[in-house]
Amino acid sequence: MNIICVDDEAEVLEHTVSACRRMRPLREVRGFTDPRKALQWAGENPVDLALLDINMPGMTGLALARRLRELNPRTAVIFLTASDRYALDAYEVHPTSYLLKPLDEARLSQLLNLRRRAPRFDSPAIAGGVSSAG
Repeated sequence: MNIICVDDEAEVLEHTVSACRRMRPLREVRGFTDPRKALQWAGENPVDLALLDINMPGMTGLALARRLRELNPRTAVIFLTASDRYALDAYEVHPTSYLLKPLDEARLSQLLNLRRRAPRFDSPAIAGGVSSAG
C-alpha cells in the first residue's frame, strides 16, 4: 500500500507521515509540502491512500484529490484540514473521511484497519463523517 500525505505546513506533515509509518511500518509513506510534486509522484507510482490538507497554495487539496482520482479512481482520500467549512465541497470527490486537525491518530488507525478488511476503501460501510480530535 502506497500512502501519500500532502500538507503545506511542514510540522503538520511530519507528524502525519510519522503517524502513518507507526501504524503501517511495512508500507511506503511519502510526504509532500507541494501538491504538484505529490501529483507528479502519483503519476509514476500507484497511490492507495492520500491524506490531504485542503487549503494549500498552488493547488487545493480538492483539486489534487480530483487529479489523483483521474490517475486511479480507487485511490482513497482522507482530508485532514483545520476547518470544517470545506466539508460539503470535499464530498464532491467522495472522500473516505474528513478529519479535523490536529490529527486524531485513533480515528486514523480505525480507518486504516478498516482498509485492511474492506474489499474497497471507499465502500459506504467505512465512509466516515466529519471527525475532530477530542
